[in-house]
Amino acid sequence: MESQDLFEETAEDWIELDRLAREGIPCVPPPKFLSAFVRLQRGMLDWKQDTLASFAGVSLSTVQRIEGGERVRPQNLDKVAVALGNKPGDFTEPRVPLQFGQEEWNRRVEASLEPFLDRVPVSVRPLRTQPQVAELARTHLYLIDGGRLDEACQDDFAALGETLDFLAFVLCTEDKESIFQIERWERVKRRDLYKMVLDQVREIERQANAVALAGIYQAETGTEGMPTVDIALIGFFPKLSDPGAIKRRTLFAPAQVDLADAWRRFCLDENGTIT
Repeated sequence: MESQDLFEETAEDWIELDRLAREGIPCVPPPKFLSAFVRLQRGMLDWKQDTLASFAGVSLSTVQRIEGGERVRPQNLDKVAVALGNKPGDFTEPRVPLQFGQEEWNRRVEASLEPFLDRVPVSVRPLRTQPQVAELARTHLYLIDGGRLDEACQDDFAALGETLDFLAFVLCTEDKESIFQIERWERVKRRDLYKMVLDQVREIERQANAVALAGIYQAETGTEGMPTVDIALIGFFPKLSDPGAIKRRTLFAPAQVDLADAWRRFCLDENGTIT
């Protein structure tokens, strides 16, 4: 759906909104207007309806009703608005409409999609099982996103990253094809390390009342020797402010990573010096 189609499909709404704007009368966006706008943003993101429903933490039927021009509960409209990169209340709070043409409208639509630029969708699910941990540990890099939680959890994120690093090293040295070969007096029990990772994740979830979602995706590096890398993505979401997170099945992650920067951060100790 092109942005100009929104104007054609909602011509009557635009006439009414223009009248309300000139008279200074506040209103909420009409259902037909929201229908066209949501379909426009979803199309620009190349999302299916169930992708938007999953990311917003609402049912598929809710998205279908919105796009069908039907009225839905304001709290669900807010969730869909936020999932599309808008602010809570953009779809639900009465306000005096602004007077602007299609060019300005297109600019605002593009601005609302900026958070998703240079990002790729990643399939995720709650981090709960040892096989999941094993898959995460066999990737090239880890991306642990805990920015939505309190700063008090930052040390826990660092500890989780160190455990994953150690687990990855163990798995690597036990691989017959690995260039690293280490003789051990006693074989490391993988399941104990898997359990250690899960225990750390659950402790963060408990302390922050959050849920951990994890998935694996491939990112570009821009280098010839290693053009792509597999990245383990682990995101923590607070249940109180984001109750639909546990049902989310799609996150967005950087499409490209800087290997040099990742290596520098890996080689820095806690004092900021190279180890």
